[in-house]
Amino acid sequence: MSADTAGKRNGNAKLMFEAGENVLCFHGPVLYPAKCLQTNISPKKGAEYFVHYSGWSKRWDEWVGNDRIVKFSPENIKLQQELMLAHGNSSNNKPGQGRSKKQRETHTPVVETSVPEENPVPSDDSVEKPVTYENKVEIEIKLPEQIKSYLSEDWKQINMDEKLLSLPCEINVEKILEQYRQIKVKSQKPNEFTYTNQFINSVKDYFNSTLGTQLLYAKERNQYDQICQSAEDDIMQPSNIYGIAHLLRLMSRLGIFLAYSPLEENELNYLLTFVNDFLRFLEKHIKTWFNEDNYILNPVS
Repeated sequence: MSADTAGKRNGNAKLMFEAGENVLCFHGPVLYPAKCLQTNISPKKGAEYFVHYSGWSKRWDEWVGNDRIVKFSPENIKLQQELMLAHGNSSNNKPGQGRSKKQRETHTPVVETSVPEENPVPSDDSVEKPVTYENKVEIEIKLPEQIKSYLSEDWKQINMDEKLLSLPCEINVEKILEQYRQIKVKSQKPNEFTYTNQFINSVKDYFNSTLGTQLLYAKERNQYDQICQSAEDDIMQPSNIYGIAHLLRLMSRLGIFLAYSPLEENELNYLLTFVNDFLRFLEKHIKTWFNEDNYILNPVS
């Protein structure tokens, strides 16, 4: 840690965030979605927050100071995307670089878990930190042909037919994820469902953090801005407003987003089993959610 950074932390003992709050955290030059799990005020470092990075396994949980954490807000989500674009090709790091072959092969695959160890100890600079992977290679996720067909129809409705989705959707992303959750809780053993439930929560986090910057067509921007303005001081949760069309867009881009994660190859393969199962669920039920009548004429067309 540099002297300047240490000085900032020592002089900033005020807690700015609460346990349970969704935040964005700097790692290197890039911001990542995270959740604050615990808070602490250290005599040496000042305010600290034990955070869990959304979509990352528990082993990447760490303590960060006020200089690395910002509010989860539309403005900071936009900043997150700008930083990713600005630094996307500035490093030659690759996933797994810096670890031995034995470490990569023996690490147990772990899907995201938001439960910290009972009494986590604030880390020092010798503790391994999440690696920022900036030489991105998209992870291949094979979409079922039926989903590709609906994605094409969605694109046509917005960009060719000058329409918008009527919002809020009656069947929103929250309801779709909850339906999947209820199916799995009945069919899986408790320990297996724990990982499925964490995967579902990760999908929700990814959706909410990327909708405004990654999942909208240009012609939908005015509609989105109006929704954000109507939310006043509350942070708009896209998963409560948008539905299957935008969820499919997320799944079509998930391979790009996963390229930003620090997962080992075996962890990634394990995660993809959840992704593929969720895609099969979407394919099975998509006809009940996707309806052309849900599109309305774009008032600014």
